Amino acid sequence: MSRLAIDPDPHVRHLLAHNPPLAPPELLLEAFIAGPRQRPYLPIHPGLPRTGLNALLDHQDPEVRALAAADAPLDEPPVAMLSDPDERVRRAAGAGPLLPPDLTAALLQAPEAAEAAASNPSLPAERLHELLDLAGIPRSQRPAPP
Repeated sequence: MSRLAIDPDPHVRHLLAHNPPLAPPELLLEAFIAGPRQRPYLPIHPGLPRTGLNALLDHQDPEVRALAAADAPLDEPPVAMLSDPDERVRRAAGAGPLLPPDLTAALLQAPEAAEAAASNPSLPAERLHELLDLAGIPRSQRPAPP
């Protein structure tokens, strides 16, 4: 399999990325960037890199930018991505845990950004409970905290 991963033919490498479960992460990322038609299957692949994607923030393809904007340990918060022309990129950036709390709070008030901001893993538990209260979900129907 390692020989196929470095095959000079990109079609061979991309077939490998889309089939065996042990395809190398860098090959999965290469296939994600190069093959939009097969892309829907790659985000669910556990080997697709989710970090170290800073270089892709300016990519011409919005799906690639969205993947990069969702990178939790970016060098800095993806604030500029919140005004990206593509909704998927804005959604990924709004859910980014590096966003400053005051910006996340502001996004929660904006109807077009609230859903992404509500999925931000940096929101404190109390704020999440407030959001559930606002949504009308009774505390008795919520799972108990771990």
